[in-house]
Amino acid sequence: MRIRVRVFRPEWLDLEDLTILRAFVWSLPAAIIGAMSVFGLLMEYGVLVALPAAVLAFFAIIAVIVGGSQALALGGARAAAALVLPSGSSTPVVRDFSLEKSLVIRGRVAEAIGSLEAQLAAAPGDPELCIFAADLYAREAKEPRRAAPLFRRAREAPNVSPGQEHYATQRLIDLYLGPLDDEAAAAGELRRLIERHPGTRVASYAEGALRNLVGSESPRRPLPR
Repeated sequence: MRIRVRVFRPEWLDLEDLTILRAFVWSLPAAIIGAMSVFGLLMEYGVLVALPAAVLAFFAIIAVIVGGSQALALGGARAAAALVLPSGSSTPVVRDFSLEKSLVIRGRVAEAIGSLEAQLAAAPGDPELCIFAADLYAREAKEPRRAAPLFRRAREAPNVSPGQEHYATQRLIDLYLGPLDDEAAAAGELRRLIERHPGTRVASYAEGALRNLVGSESPRRPLPR
């Protein structure tokens, strides 16, 4: 015959959570000292009064310390969420996509993509989000055909910065000359750079790349788009 012993544990005392476990361990010395103090103070009323009060004080101190650590952890999580997904009531900050990066490092690329797709559904025209998702598709997921539309969407966003627009175009050229193997589309992107940045170093490099690509001394001839 087997006897099963089940120990009651409050829901808030989840010792599988490292934050709570650390708080629980740190609370033990304080709880013991507090219980002994209460026991000593109430001994004049007898053991039957002092002992229950000491036990109650022991668990009350643990509950206060662990509960406080949970509140601090929750506050930190909300602060982090405010940084990653600003509400608009504060100054926007640059997102680092730390959750998705950590998932990729652990080999959970599909989960990272799922997280980004959920964000894209809520903010389809966010250039920073589109660029990060496109890079993830291209580099980690090896899905360049899903990356290209996101780069195009990023640079067409009303609030895209010049740096973001240039980066998205450069990455499109890389994809067209690389895994997508579409020289016509790459030529169109190079022409776009030349037209949008005339007389700059960017245009000069684009003209040279375009000449090499189409085998012509004149980058202005009509090109397939």
